[in-house]
Amino acid sequence: MTGTVTFDRLFAEAAPLVRQGRHQRETQPVEGGRWPVSIVLRPDHPSATRLESLMTEVESYAGPGHFRTGIADSVHFTVRVLERYRETAGEQDAAVRRYADAMARATKEVEPIGLELVGFTLAPGSVMVCAHPVDENGNRLMDLLKDELKDDGWREAGFRRDIWYANILHFATDIARPEELISWVAQRRKVDLGRATMDTAELVRFRYEDGPSGRLMRPEVLARTRTGSSWRPNPGQSAADR
Repeated sequence: MTGTVTFDRLFAEAAPLVRQGRHQRETQPVEGGRWPVSIVLRPDHPSATRLESLMTEVESYAGPGHFRTGIADSVHFTVRVLERYRETAGEQDAAVRRYADAMARATKEVEPIGLELVGFTLAPGSVMVCAHPVDENGNRLMDLLKDELKDDGWREAGFRRDIWYANILHFATDIARPEELISWVAQRRKVDLGRATMDTAELVRFRYEDGPSGRLMRPEVLARTRTGSSWRPNPGQSAADR
């Protein structure tokens, strides 16, 4: 119920902003800004492919030039943001290695995470897919990460995510047909998009692209770990690659 109320509030906030052209607009990342190293879950391939198809429908109303966050190899559910944007963040970074080890310890304590994809909403800067957890594994992962990260969890200290969502389009310029976009989302506020099951957590950084796939922030995997019942150790495997 908490998630439903929050998604309703977001739609109520965002619809007039979109209608009046006052919506948020994404820009390329800057040092100390948005799109930092994060822990994410990416939906299984059938779910991701379905979401990309729906993103293209949204684009027919939003128009070109927006961040195509919903392409199949980029769409994701953020579990925890870990810092602010750093262009130099990479696999050999000391903080990144600590994040990876904490993620490995936490992820192996939970089972695969299932989310019911239950519809869409607008946010002031995006179109979101709304999700509800099917069990406690996702929320337990959040709690375990808080414990394992300790001081490295400073970026979201004192904050707990109360909704699960994946953005499929971040607004970056004017919206071509705002009323039709609002109507498209409104008619799909409660639509069954199936269940996404995820057995791997990923530590990612984001890279801005403006190429054949359009404008987007593509996740670059720094480390990944499979959930408890999915995890099998390999000889010589580091924690960052579990």
